[in-house]
Amino acid sequence: MRYNRRLKKYCKRLTAAVLIAGMTITGSYYGDFSTYAKTGKQKVALNAISKKIQKGKTFTLKVKNVPKNIKSKKIKFTSSKKSVVSVTAKGKVKGNKVGKAVIWCKVSYKEKKKIKGKTKWKSFSKTLKCNVRVVAKKVTPTNTPKVSENPMVTAKPTATAGQTTTAKPTATAGQTTTAKPTATAGQDTTAKPTATAGQDTTAKPTATVGQTTTAKPMATAGQNTTAKPTAAASQIPAAAPTAAVSPTPTVPPIATSSPTPTATASPTPTATPTRRPATETASEAYQMVHDLGLGINLGNTMESVSRYKLGSVNAYETCWGAPTTTKAMIDGMKNAGFKTIRIPVAWSNMVSDDGNYTISDGYFNRVEEIMGYALDNDMYVIVNIHYDGGWWGQFGACKKDSAGNIVADETRRAAAWKRYESYWKQISERFKKYSGHVIFESANEELGTRLNDALNSNGYGFTEDMSSDDIISGNLTDDEKYALVNQINQKFVDIVRASGGNNANRFLLIVGYDTDISKTCDTRYKMPTDTIESHLMVSVHYYSPYGYCDIAKPSKEGYIASWGSDDEISTLKSDFKKMKLQFVDKGYPVIIGEYNVCDTENSDGTYTRKTGREVFIRNVCEYALANGMCPVLWDTGMGYSRSQCRMSNDIDKELFEGLYKKAESGTAYVPDETKNEYVWTGNIGASSWNAVAPVATDDDWNLPVSSVGAAYQISGIDWTKFTSSYLEIKINSLTAGSGGSVDYKVANKVNEDNPYYKYINSSDVKASGTFKLSTGEKLKIDLSKDGLSGYDNIYIGMVGKGSNAVAFNANVTITIKDSSN
Repeated sequence: MRYNRRLKKYCKRLTAAVLIAGMTITGSYYGDFSTYAKTGKQKVALNAISKKIQKGKTFTLKVKNVPKNIKSKKIKFTSSKKSVVSVTAKGKVKGNKVGKAVIWCKVSYKEKKKIKGKTKWKSFSKTLKCNVRVVAKKVTPTNTPKVSENPMVTAKPTATAGQTTTAKPTATAGQTTTAKPTATAGQDTTAKPTATAGQDTTAKPTATVGQTTTAKPMATAGQNTTAKPTAAASQIPAAAPTAAVSPTPTVPPIATSSPTPTATASPTPTATPTRRPATETASEAYQMVHDLGLGINLGNTMESVSRYKLGSVNAYETCWGAPTTTKAMIDGMKNAGFKTIRIPVAWSNMVSDDGNYTISDGYFNRVEEIMGYALDNDMYVIVNIHYDGGWWGQFGACKKDSAGNIVADETRRAAAWKRYESYWKQISERFKKYSGHVIFESANEELGTRLNDALNSNGYGFTEDMSSDDIISGNLTDDEKYALVNQINQKFVDIVRASGGNNANRFLLIVGYDTDISKTCDTRYKMPTDTIESHLMVSVHYYSPYGYCDIAKPSKEGYIASWGSDDEISTLKSDFKKMKLQFVDKGYPVIIGEYNVCDTENSDGTYTRKTGREVFIRNVCEYALANGMCPVLWDTGMGYSRSQCRMSNDIDKELFEGLYKKAESGTAYVPDETKNEYVWTGNIGASSWNAVAPVATDDDWNLPVSSVGAAYQISGIDWTKFTSSYLEIKINSLTAGSGGSVDYKVANKVNEDNPYYKYINSSDVKASGTFKLSTGEKLKIDLSKDGLSGYDNIYIGMVGKGSNAVAFNANVTITIKDSSN
């Protein structure tokens, strides 16, 4: 009897093995899109998770995504406050009086499931909820200003000295990493990669005209290391204020023959259907980003590139030292608490050289295979075009004309558009049958400054050891780069939507300018228009402060060993709050696509965990999860061990287990009711030529304030809400300058000749005067006649020149409100 049971078990295993082998031989593993299109099964949910209605109005809640093959279906609606909101048995909701309430919906049924080969009825029960806010009936005046249908994003804060936001952390022992140092204005950075015996280690920086930049990645024995530095602009103000510049990394280019695309004067625009803007409620988008939970990057794998042709997909996947990705690795990520995986991809590794940029089936197959590992785990997958060998500089490519002048290289610029469009048309077509668990991301960190990158003769990123007598960087101005970023993101949306299938309503991730928070909050950055409401999200990265997140060697300038003071945590929250106010609250959830902290590299070659790393990660994740954002850890093997398929140490294991529980127990973010008053409380001041970097001292603020050289920038204000607006600054306390006075001036624009030091021109001043520096003093300025509209910024200058310069430090409350209130 025991022998028979063993024989049956053996036969079953043999049959399964034969079936799997057959599927592999016939190619169905790679070619059958439906295999994974079905794995992302839609969850049972309500048609709305939040709703704002007027008193006396009604709407109907419905349960969606309930399976068809069920029995004993029961749906029960209840209200937490019937006096505020009532609900019928059929889900009809009515607002009874002004206030807030929660509508609960309990769904239960029995569904047929196969359990150990037998079909059984399995019970299902889930309680859903919808937050309802009842507001008073509106009385619309005849001359109410019209609110723009396309919400503009605002805020143009500049990083303070020593602070940056887009650098990748350095590896610890046993890791492969991508180092991304950045020089501050007027500074040369030097570093050279150290190769171990028998290795070819590459550190190839990209320099702008007139600058020297190098980079030194931290690698241990047995590692390949690729450094990705970029120099900051050399322009500094005459009076010598210094500001840090966000890092913009590069990696060695791919050595392929130069494509010969057909030259066109400009990219041919794609015909686009009628578009609708994202709505303020955006319930689907908020639920989506909540479902994404915690994310992790599969770093240094499919985005790894080489200057040489490697011939095989696996050679590229492992050329930066990472092991071949297995299903067990992705299973372990899911078990560690990650629900989302970001797969960076260098599609140019294997493309045709005929100018059509056809991606190899082999490369597509491998990316799709890894996607399948994640989708089998009911995970979400983000796929992008990453650094990809540095061809992005073609968008701003230049050449010398017959007279030796630097002019636009229209042929190469047209080639960049052709490549970008070709890639997304192919990616969209290949994956259009996949479920909503697949998200496309328009690019990586290259949309912005990197569009002016110097190029090698083959059209990829230039590196210093490559001989060339004529290396030329792009000549796009800041305004032109912002406009180009907006065009590229719009083209991405247009191509994906036009491809049909599930791409018609797929969630798309729109990359921010340099993936930098401050630059993305600039008014020049615009979200694309879309054919469907509430299906766009914004991507930024967070490696701030740079000296803590990305400088590993204590001997290197700017190195920071620990993090976690009240001021540091406040700065992090302030950075994230800018994104919340500028994007999340306007219907665009945010993906923090990369964040992490490097370890300290000791003199003996060992690595030590930096103090406060878990505090940094916890604050990034908790604040993101609570405010409509998804944090995605950048990892190349430092935090998650790909050999052990678990977190690398018990500290991180417990940390992410706790964060996972918090994410799962939370609810989708819902914006508070819009206020007609903007308030910020914190420390400001003046020191020589500079406005002191503002630090919020009260977390309950909704007014982004930042320093931009000699002025403070105030942004994120919807001026259409006001009929007679005014600005008030109240001094709560003074630590320097008490008893004196300071000249002030207010304008709605600044001189931007130097992007790192801005000031108010006398001709642009809208209001000016003298402000007494005394506790309790108030400065009130009428803004109603200053021509402010949309989401215009305003600027406040309190920095004098020469004998008029007054140094002060004060805690103030800045308020913008309507005098009619």
